[in-house]
Amino acid sequence: MRTTLFKWAGENDMSMPNLAARLGYSERHLCRIRDGDWPVTKAFAGRVVLALGDWARSLFFSGVIINLDDNATSQGHGVPQAVSEEGT
Repeated sequence: MRTTLFKWAGENDMSMPNLAARLGYSERHLCRIRDGDWPVTKAFAGRVVLALGDWARSLFFSGVIINLDDNATSQGHGVPQAVSEEGT
């Protein structure tokens, strides 16, 4: 999962310490998520939505799209295959 939370915070002049306090995380924890050292989890997204409101769901999106292999589907073996946004 990916997020634009940190971009939103910067555009709204919210410092990392203020964001951390509002979400109930340490600043270090948020920095690790922002820097990609830790993943953006469903639990994290849920906590952000709980703290900021339902609109904050728009700050999160999946980095994987599920497609069905046409050949397998035609043979009755609909096997989902994960494809990244870059198409690899």
